[in-house]
Amino acid sequence: MISIGSNTVTVNGGKKTFIMVFAAFFFFLILILPTTFQLERGILLAGLVAVGSVTAFSRWRVSRDIFMLWLLTLSVGVAGVLWGFFNGAPGALHVSTVYILWPIVYMLFVGLVHSPRTIVLLEKTIVLGVAVSSLMALALLVIAVSRNVQIANEIFAFQGASIGLYDGFYELTLFNLTTVIYGLPYLTSLFFLPQVHGWIISRKWVGWMLMLALAVCLVSGRRAFWLLAIVTPVMVWGLFFLARIHIRVQSVAFAAMLMAIVTAVGASVLNFSSLSEQFASAFDSLGEESASLRYQQFEVLMAGWSSSPLIGQGLGAS
Repeated sequence: MISIGSNTVTVNGGKKTFIMVFAAFFFFLILILPTTFQLERGILLAGLVAVGSVTAFSRWRVSRDIFMLWLLTLSVGVAGVLWGFFNGAPGALHVSTVYILWPIVYMLFVGLVHSPRTIVLLEKTIVLGVAVSSLMALALLVIAVSRNVQIANEIFAFQGASIGLYDGFYELTLFNLTTVIYGLPYLTSLFFLPQVHGWIISRKWVGWMLMLALAVCLVSGRRAFWLLAIVTPVMVWGLFFLARIHIRVQSVAFAAMLMAIVTAVGASVLNFSSLSEQFASAFDSLGEESASLRYQQFEVLMAGWSSSPLIGQGLGAS
C-alpha cells in the first residue's frame, strides 16, 4: 500500500542493505563518471527503478508537506517544458529529463528512505566521489608534467581530458571536475560542523579531502572555481551564524594549516602573479576573449529575459 503521511517505516534485513549499497554505488558512478558510460549506468538505473517500484507498493511513504512541495516543483517543470515547446525552444524536450523525469525518480527513491543510515551512506558516497575525482585530476596533472601532455590526455580520454601548461599556471579539464567544484562547499560545511555525526573516520580525514579539493582548485585554471573557493568560507560561516551553529577554534586552526600547506606547495610549482593576472582577466569584458564572449552572452540573455520578464520563453530556450 502506498501512503502519504507523517509516519515512517523502518525496514531491516540483508535485502535492504544490498539495495542501499547498490544505490550508493550508482550514485558514486554519477559523481566520478558524470557523462560517460551512459548506457551502462542507464542499465543500473533501470534496475534500481524496477526494484524501487516493486518495493514502493508496500513500503513507500513520505510526509504530506514534502509531497506537496515536490508536486509544486514538478508542476513548474512541466509548465516550463510545455511553454518552451509551444514557443519553439530547441532544447525543451531535451531538458525534460532534468525537470520532469529526474524529479519523479527522486520522489520514488526518497519515499523509500526511512532511516538516517541511508542518508549517511549517501553522504559518505559524496565525500568519496569528491576525493576520487580530485585524485583523478591531480593524477592527470602529474602525468602531464612529468611525462607528456599527450599521454596524459590519452589515459584520461574517457573523461574528456584536456590540459594546458602555461607560463606560471596550468589549466585542466575533466568531466568530473564539476564534482570537485560542487563538492568543495560541501566538504567545507562538513569540516566546520561542531559534530560530524560520528559517521566519518575523523574530522582530520575530511580536512585532508578538503585539501585535495583545494589543490585541484588551485591548479585547475578555472577562475570561477577560484572565486568559489574564496567566497565559500564566508558563505558557510554566514549560514552557520544565522543557524546559530558555533564553529570550533580548533577547526579554524586546522583549516588554516591546510591552506598553508596548499599555498606552500602551490608556490613551488605556480606563479601567483600569473594566477592573479589570469583571475583579474575574467572581469575584463573588453580584453580577454572568453570574458568578452560571456559578457556578450549576458547581454543577450538579459535582452531575452526583458522581452518576457514574468513567464519567460520556456525551458530549453536559446
